[in-house]
Amino acid sequence: TLPVTLTATDILAIHDDIIYVHYNQPFPRKQIDAYDLDGNFIETFLRTDKGHGTHYQYTTGITAHDGEIYVLLGRHGTAVYPLEVQVLTPDGTLQRQFGSKGSGNGQFLQPNGIVIHNNQIFIPDTERKDIQVFDLNGNYQRKFTLQAPGISGNLYPDYIKIAGNELFAITKVEQYGNPTVRVYDL
Repeated sequence: TLPVTLTATDILAIHDDIIYVHYNQPFPRKQIDAYDLDGNFIETFLRTDKGHGTHYQYTTGITAHDGEIYVLLGRHGTAVYPLEVQVLTPDGTLQRQFGSKGSGNGQFLQPNGIVIHNNQIFIPDTERKDIQVFDLNGNYQRKFTLQAPGISGNLYPDYIKIAGNELFAITKVEQYGNPTVRVYDL
């Protein structure tokens, strides 16, 4: 049992028997804490008052892959939308970063979550109404949209998960409409 209470807006990832938890709570609690599997605290990194010269406004995704932690981050003064992905070592050392705010390829407006599958990074963007795919170094590869029978236009993708060759997506017909879980073949 972790020695903290998590809320629905908190995000976690597990890698090499370490649990990484990001708290989306009001300032100054926006940070990532690391715990062992028994719930013992190990360390804190990426606090809003320090860390790699950047103050973080909001985090909407965290995942781990092959010894690295991928965090979808925003910067202070940019509303609440994340602007980039930072790739960190398990101790919080910045390795590389990619992405920026915008509507071009490799840019984000309102991304929600980050998933790694078959050595590719998938990031759904609700405002752009697409899912962008990157390689593990952060190089843009492609984008795709989600549709549903009987609904004209692209759906707004919120969070996604991938299992096997299926993509599970929480989608909306309207940006602030009711969410529906849909399953797509990759």
